[in-house]
Amino acid sequence: MPNEGGQRQAQLDRLRQRYAEKLPRRVAELREAWVGLGADHEPLERLRSLMFIAHSLAGSASTFGYVALGGCARRMEISLQQALDQGVLDDANKALLGALVDDINELGNAPPDGGLAMVLGAARSHEEPDLASVFVVDDDEALAQEIAIRLRDYGYAVNIFVSRREAEEALAQRRPLALLLDMDLGKGVHEGPQLIEQHFKLEDSNVPVIMISIHEGWRARLSALRAGATAYFTKPIDFPGLVETLDRMTGRSKAAPFRIMVIDDVEELAQHHAEVLRGAGMEVRAFIDPFEALDQLAEFKPDVLLMDLYMPECSGTELSALIRQKPSYDSLPIIFLSVENRLDDHLQALRVGGDEFLLKPIRADHLNAAVSIRAARFRTLSELMRTDGLTGLLTQITTKLQLEELLPLALRRKTPLCFAMLDIDRFKRVNDEFGHPAGDRVLRMLARQLRQSLRRTDVIGRYGGEEFAVILPDTPLREAVRLIDDLRASFAALVQQHGARSFHVTFSAGVACSEQHPQMDGLIHAADRALYRAKDAGRNQVCMDASTRSTESGSSQNEGADGATT
Repeated sequence: MPNEGGQRQAQLDRLRQRYAEKLPRRVAELREAWVGLGADHEPLERLRSLMFIAHSLAGSASTFGYVALGGCARRMEISLQQALDQGVLDDANKALLGALVDDINELGNAPPDGGLAMVLGAARSHEEPDLASVFVVDDDEALAQEIAIRLRDYGYAVNIFVSRREAEEALAQRRPLALLLDMDLGKGVHEGPQLIEQHFKLEDSNVPVIMISIHEGWRARLSALRAGATAYFTKPIDFPGLVETLDRMTGRSKAAPFRIMVIDDVEELAQHHAEVLRGAGMEVRAFIDPFEALDQLAEFKPDVLLMDLYMPECSGTELSALIRQKPSYDSLPIIFLSVENRLDDHLQALRVGGDEFLLKPIRADHLNAAVSIRAARFRTLSELMRTDGLTGLLTQITTKLQLEELLPLALRRKTPLCFAMLDIDRFKRVNDEFGHPAGDRVLRMLARQLRQSLRRTDVIGRYGGEEFAVILPDTPLREAVRLIDDLRASFAALVQQHGARSFHVTFSAGVACSEQHPQMDGLIHAADRALYRAKDAGRNQVCMDASTRSTESGSSQNEGADGATT
């Protein structure tokens, strides 16, 4: 969305205005609590309440531009904490607190005094760059055309340039998704790296550069590396490996956005931090009630909890301890936000499961970096436990757990859910003829094809060996069969490669539906039986559950082993 950044800034401005409108009331609450302190028979409890109000102002005022007020509130919080530690409010401390209350009262009716630009200035919208295609630059036009054909098979748009002038003119107009460049473009040896350094000027554009070359030596690779190339392929080109590298470098297989839960008793501050994180492309839910947040944990499944350390109803340390009581949240990262910098409090929070501290006010870029780093690490570790190391797909156990969760949901909603079993045809022959590394690459290519072609809501797993499983929620049986058969045809057309040799690989599949098999074991067995029918019928085809075919009017015709759907 082109104006997404402006809309987010407008939302941040509205939060600032809302905070400014509520500020006089918050300052009045502080003053009333201070005045009531002298008449209270339980002064320590009143001191604690007063400290929470001061903490709230200290943590939020500077974020919204009231820097001087935030500083006064911070000094007041420190003074109140000292009184609580000593168990008494002496005259000197009382005089200091009274003066601070007067200053806060005055500043609360004044306009913001700065600091806002620093806090909000780094909040930018998370917009995708306008990237169109892969640029292939090679004066060997036949090779450039072959590269283009192979990459297009994997869904990449490609532009070919066979001269330096053509490439320079194109790069002056737009950024490519990636640049594939011949090492010896033109007449000069290693002219490709020189072109990157002298003409392409890509060092600040984050465009991945892949060098292709006839040179295998380390000096040639070092020359490419120094020029800015991030990958290096020798001729003849390993095309599946090239595609895997492009996928990784360009983010073609996009991960879901990080899910962040923000908990802060100051609503405007919670929403402010949420908007800043949304601006970095994260999915965020903000809460002022910690118990409501606890109720949403299982449904939202956050990658990081970002919470205030001091909250009146339930402190951050208490909330962290509650969360860590459940083994499923034992590794969930918890980041505390606080103006408090006391080592003892930090250690106590770490003892109950906190992972990191950020001091308020915090710049948007620092907040985004701290949260995204923790989220990425957590997600990586979680994926390692849930996914197959070779393909990156879910393990068999995790796939079954997903089916166990999604099948009852489909039955309650009365929507069809289909389960498909896929098996690569004659996979042992691939391993025997080309070696296990080539077989592994075939498995990764099929995994890539499944991820690229299916929806985010679909579940894909490696079921074991060369067998894969796919869960298709909200999908009728005929539609599921068509989807899997389209995948079968596109995978069969892909050129697999081992060294200078090229070959093709196919798979067979069986599909069953929850409408005929409402029990998980029955659904899996039905898909498995359909898969074996496809194998027995000649392979390279998709068969639907036989019990479904027997209940439908008419008959299905086997169209032959070159791609039948039966």
